[in-house]
Amino acid sequence: MRELRKRLEMAEPEVDTGLLKELELIGFPTNRATRALYYTGNCSLEAALNWVIEHENDSDIDQMLLVPVSINIEDGNQFSLPEELNLKAQKMRERYNRNAKKLEEPKTLQKLEEPKTLQTEVDKVTTAIGETTIKDPKNTEDERERILEMLRTKREEERRTREMQLKEDQLERMRTNKELMEAKRQLEASQRKRSVEQAGLEKEEERKARERIRRRIEQDKAERRVKLGLPNEGPKAADPIVPPIIEKKEAGPFLVKSEQFKDCLRSFKRNHKDENAKVQRAFQTLLKIVGNIAKYPNEDKYRRIRLSNPIFSERVGIFEGAIEFLELCGFEKAEEGEEQYLLMPKDKINVQLLNSAGNEILSAMSNPYFGLLSK
Repeated sequence: MRELRKRLEMAEPEVDTGLLKELELIGFPTNRATRALYYTGNCSLEAALNWVIEHENDSDIDQMLLVPVSINIEDGNQFSLPEELNLKAQKMRERYNRNAKKLEEPKTLQKLEEPKTLQTEVDKVTTAIGETTIKDPKNTEDERERILEMLRTKREEERRTREMQLKEDQLERMRTNKELMEAKRQLEASQRKRSVEQAGLEKEEERKARERIRRRIEQDKAERRVKLGLPNEGPKAADPIVPPIIEKKEAGPFLVKSEQFKDCLRSFKRNHKDENAKVQRAFQTLLKIVGNIAKYPNEDKYRRIRLSNPIFSERVGIFEGAIEFLELCGFEKAEEGEEQYLLMPKDKINVQLLNSAGNEILSAMSNPYFGLLSK
């Protein structure tokens, strides 16, 4: 007894030749039309068209379709293959004929009831296409044109739909970008406004701080003048009115002395930058000396300074420019035996000059940057 076994062969599928020719007349390649009819079961032309539209982007749509065919073969006898294929083809034709008969009846009824309006004509074409079977030989050139027009219309509708969707997406992106730009602009404007307001507040606070410092300095000056016995500075309106020429002659020497006073005091700061406490103590000692003479001009002890005095030497004498400052105030060097003194004759006392010296000392004491910025 010969042994039977199955063998799988790859072959082109059998499809309805009538529908295949219709698709080829419309313009579809043979391989694409074959795939459409095979995967839709040779149902109808409309089903094949819909399949082509849905799968037109497939990479293998135009490649030859091969399907497996299972064949029983006998050992040593391989000549039964055509008979097996004929049997399978016969079964497929019989199954198709049964489906065709079922679809013929609604098609006949449809043709009897067709109205003669334009819309009905379109419906008729659509229905006829949907009911076309493998065995239908009545497709005319007009019907093929209608089928082709339907395909074009469907593709055009899809194209328009895609274009409308793209336009809507673009408009939505533009609207979103516009909203984002507007929000960014408002945020930047708000930040600029806050920055301007903050700068204004900082300037106002700085102005108020400078005003408080100025008032405090004026108050400290007044308190020191009171402690040292110097007369208070009156308002400028209370100063005696003198002729301009006389004022110029009298004011000139004091202006020169004022600058000389400042130069002497600056040398204190420049030469002793890291000894601010000693510099301030020297300023206080000089202010005390000129203040006592201005307040008590008849007291000889305030107008006589021994240069070897350890307190004077420690507080004032060690500073370059200190002796020059006192000489500008009216002191003169003198020797008595082996001792050297600074003396201010009574007839050399000038209260206005002493007040000017005291003002320069107060200004140097109250200004933390005095003498540090000048060369």
